[in-house]
Amino acid sequence: VVWHSRDIAVVYYLTKNWKESYGGQFVDLKTGSKYTPKFNSAVFFRVPRIHEVTPVTVNRPRLSFFGWYLVEGIKYDPEAPNGLTHKPIRRSPRLLKKSKHEN
Repeated sequence: VVWHSRDIAVVYYLTKNWKESYGGQFVDLKTGSKYTPKFNSAVFFRVPRIHEVTPVTVNRPRLSFFGWYLVEGIKYDPEAPNGLTHKPIRRSPRLLKKSKHEN
Protein backbone atom coordinates (compact mmCIF):
# COMPACT_ATOMS: atom_id res chain seq x y z
CA VAL A 1 0.00 0.00 0.00
CA VAL A 2 1.32 3.45 -0.91
CA TRP A 3 -0.26 6.26 1.09
CA HIS A 4 -0.93 9.66 -0.42
CA SER A 5 -1.88 13.03 1.02
CA ARG A 6 -3.75 15.93 -0.48
CA ASP A 7 -1.25 18.64 -1.36
CA ILE A 8 -3.12 21.14 -3.51
CA ALA A 9 -6.89 21.59 -3.82
CA VAL A 10 -8.54 23.07 -6.86
CA VAL A 11 -12.05 24.43 -7.46
CA TYR A 12 -13.01 25.03 -11.11
CA TYR A 13 -16.04 27.29 -11.65
CA LEU A 14 -18.57 26.61 -14.42
CA THR A 15 -21.41 29.09 -13.82
CA LYS A 16 -21.69 32.05 -16.19
CA ASN A 17 -22.63 35.56 -15.03
CA TRP A 18 -22.30 34.93 -11.29
CA LYS A 19 -22.53 38.09 -9.18
CA GLU A 20 -20.98 38.81 -5.79
CA SER A 21 -24.46 39.56 -4.41
CA TYR A 22 -25.45 35.92 -5.10
CA GLY A 23 -23.13 34.63 -2.34
CA GLY A 24 -21.22 31.40 -2.94
CA GLN A 25 -17.86 33.16 -2.49
CA PHE A 26 -14.74 31.23 -1.58
CA VAL A 27 -13.33 32.75 1.63
CA ASP A 28 -9.77 32.12 2.81
CA LEU A 29 -10.17 32.34 6.58
CA LYS A 30 -6.44 32.79 7.14
CA THR A 31 -6.13 35.92 4.99
CA GLY A 32 -9.76 37.04 4.88
CA SER A 33 -9.64 37.28 1.09
CA LYS A 34 -12.78 36.43 -0.89
CA TYR A 35 -13.14 35.14 -4.42
CA THR A 36 -16.40 35.45 -6.35
CA PRO A 37 -16.81 32.56 -8.82
CA LYS A 38 -16.15 33.54 -12.43
CA PHE A 39 -16.92 31.27 -15.38
CA ASN A 40 -13.98 29.18 -16.56
CA SER A 41 -11.75 30.18 -13.63
CA ALA A 42 -10.15 28.21 -10.82
CA VAL A 43 -8.90 28.61 -7.27
CA PHE A 44 -5.88 26.58 -6.13
CA PHE A 45 -4.70 26.33 -2.52
CA ARG A 46 -2.44 24.23 -0.33
CA VAL A 47 -4.04 21.62 1.89
CA PRO A 48 -4.79 21.84 4.74
CA ARG A 49 -6.20 25.38 4.54
CA ILE A 50 -9.03 26.84 6.59
CA HIS A 51 -11.67 28.14 4.19
CA GLU A 52 -15.40 28.33 3.68
CA VAL A 53 -17.99 29.13 1.04
CA THR A 54 -20.58 31.79 1.81
CA PRO A 55 -24.25 30.76 1.51
CA VAL A 56 -25.82 31.09 -1.92
CA THR A 57 -28.62 33.66 -1.62
CA VAL A 58 -30.38 33.14 -4.97
CA ASN A 59 -32.40 30.29 -6.44
CA ARG A 60 -29.79 29.49 -9.06
CA PRO A 61 -27.25 26.68 -9.35
CA ARG A 62 -23.58 27.42 -8.66
CA LEU A 63 -21.67 24.79 -10.61
CA SER A 64 -18.10 23.76 -9.94
CA PHE A 65 -15.74 20.80 -9.94
CA PHE A 66 -13.22 20.25 -7.20
CA GLY A 67 -10.36 17.89 -6.66
CA TRP A 68 -6.90 17.45 -5.22
CA TYR A 69 -3.36 16.94 -6.39
CA LEU A 70 -1.82 14.18 -4.32
CA VAL A 71 1.71 13.56 -3.09
CA GLU A 72 3.12 10.29 -1.91
CA GLY A 73 3.35 9.86 1.85
CA ILE A 74 1.53 11.27 4.83
CA LYS A 75 2.01 15.04 4.76
CA TYR A 76 -0.12 15.97 7.78
CA ASP A 77 -2.05 14.25 10.53
CA PRO A 78 -5.46 13.39 9.04
CA GLU A 79 -6.83 12.82 12.55
CA ALA A 80 -5.97 16.33 13.77
CA PRO A 81 -8.95 18.69 14.03
CA ASN A 82 -9.57 19.91 10.47
CA GLY A 83 -6.15 18.52 9.50
CA LEU A 84 -4.67 21.79 10.70
CA THR A 85 -1.15 20.66 11.33
CA HIS A 86 1.62 20.25 8.80
CA LYS A 87 3.64 18.40 11.45
CA PRO A 88 5.03 15.28 9.76
CA ILE A 89 3.94 12.04 11.31
CA ARG A 90 5.53 8.66 11.00
CA ARG A 91 2.35 6.64 11.19
CA SER A 92 -1.33 6.81 11.83
CA PRO A 93 -2.56 3.56 13.37
CA ARG A 94 -6.01 4.12 11.88
CA LEU A 95 -4.57 4.46 8.37
CA LEU A 96 -1.93 1.78 8.61
CA LYS A 97 -4.20 -0.86 10.10
CA LYS A 98 -5.07 -3.41 7.43
CA SER A 99 -8.70 -4.11 6.80
CA LYS A 100 -10.03 -7.66 6.74
CA HIS A 101 -10.21 -7.35 2.92
CA GLU A 102 -6.48 -6.67 2.42
CA ASN A 103 -3.94 -9.48 2.08
